[in-house]
Amino acid sequence: MNVDYVTSFELPFRLLLVRAPQLIADVRDQLQLNRKAAVFNGKRYGCVYSLKQDLQPIPESFHYHLSNRIRRVDPQGPTAAPYQQIAREIKPARERLRHALLAGLPVTALDALFWFGSQRVAADIAQLRRSGMEIVTEEVEASDNLFNTTRRVPVYRLTSK
Repeated sequence: MNVDYVTSFELPFRLLLVRAPQLIADVRDQLQLNRKAAVFNGKRYGCVYSLKQDLQPIPESFHYHLSNRIRRVDPQGPTAAPYQQIAREIKPARERLRHALLAGLPVTALDALFWFGSQRVAADIAQLRRSGMEIVTEEVEASDNLFNTTRRVPVYRLTSK
């Protein structure tokens, strides 16, 4: 690590990790990773992770302002508009996700995180499935032009009947 600490809120955004808890578990198996509880934006609880033993200098609360530098683009061009519209109209994250799926939109874990504010998309998908929605999981390629990487990420869709 070349930073003193990283927060659980930052991991998905800064590192484009869609499975941050699994990554943390893997790191814990290899390194002495220390953890401290934290509050994000005055209401969300999470953790701060560090390789340092002394966590006293690390703040207990963090405030983030999300800028809209995320672009959703496919071969036909920009595709963020319907996701942004849902985010403007509907407040609860799980409802945003439900609405997007019902509208026929494919939703990746990154879409759920960036556009809908869902930090636990797998749990939200499981809850929607329990409520009767027939949701399939596939994989698509996602690219990050900041680090020039491409990876496969899960995408959720409502099954077509």
